[in-house]
Amino acid sequence: MKKIPKNGYTLSRQWFDFVFQSSEMVTPIHTALYFWIIDLCNRLAWKDVFGLPTGYSMEAIGLKSYRSYKKALDDLISWGFIELRAKSFNQHSSNQIALVLKAKAEAKADEVAIVLKSKAEPKQRQKQSSHNKTIKNSINSKNSIYTEKGFSDEIFTEENRAKYGEDVLLKFFNYWSEKEAGGDSMRFEREENWETDKRLARWETKKGTSISKDQRNDERYL
Repeated sequence: MKKIPKNGYTLSRQWFDFVFQSSEMVTPIHTALYFWIIDLCNRLAWKDVFGLPTGYSMEAIGLKSYRSYKKALDDLISWGFIELRAKSFNQHSSNQIALVLKAKAEAKADEVAIVLKSKAEPKQRQKQSSHNKTIKNSINSKNSIYTEKGFSDEIFTEENRAKYGEDVLLKFFNYWSEKEAGGDSMRFEREENWETDKRLARWETKKGTSISKDQRNDERYL
């Protein structure tokens, strides 16, 4: 097996592969500390084991909380990106650590892309709410990048078809995609808050009941 060189590129590559797959756990502090450790190792001519001074490291990444620093360091150790070879025993010594080049750094770009895509798809609906909110806040509706087709694609998914049926989805889409008089923005874009999945669920709940026009525009009902 070809040996993979340990350098800034391979270490940063493995880090961002991990971040894309574990974004819920990773914070900017983790990234700042890890890249500071890489930089420090480079300054020391890529020593296998080297000291990581706590105060100096906190200053380097602009961190004032020791608790936050320690948690980030412990996480990097538990995630396997660095090894703690010797723990500091007083304020005059530093932790001795080693950078770890994990096996998954060998993954090819296309293999990583497939993994990232499969991880991203289940989260797409969760992120759609903030995406919609950003779009509908456009002052000039003619500049809105959210198209009628995009809204339709979000509603007419295979999951929604099986759950609600084509007729319910069609009525929901026709109502909320109606354009304002003399403008291009759709009805849902003019709502202060919008989450398509929740609105659709409430629409289905109220199906077959008598809902006034005012109620239909009230978020408590839809």
